[in-house]
Amino acid sequence: MEPNFYDNQKFITELTDKDLKNNTINNKRFKNKEALIMFYAPWCPHCVDSKELFIKTSKIMQDIVPLGAVNCTNPNTIKLQTVFEIKGFPTILEFYNGKKMGIYNGGRDPISITGYYCSQKNLFCNDDLKNI
Repeated sequence: MEPNFYDNQKFITELTDKDLKNNTINNKRFKNKEALIMFYAPWCPHCVDSKELFIKTSKIMQDIVPLGAVNCTNPNTIKLQTVFEIKGFPTILEFYNGKKMGIYNGGRDPISITGYYCSQKNLFCNDDLKNI
């Protein structure tokens, strides 16, 4: 198992199979909220490229749209990977109240993610994204 990318990040929650209950993410940060969860492998070059962008996004969105992450090299994440049918890395899924709503297919940079949540979900709208 390779180390988790986001263990020390304030606004990204690293998830394991302990956070799964009845095929739903059972974590208080995701209760009654839209959320994004990235399934990643530390050896994957695309995941490595996305790491700092996901951290920047988390600092902007904080708990408005909580972010989670699943290290798919961790044996304690096999159930999460199976339930959510993870086939490649990185895979970013959209959740509401812990239930999978779909796959996020937009850009992985902060402007793309926050722009999506502003224009499509009307959840995160901030005119001052110049400092990203």
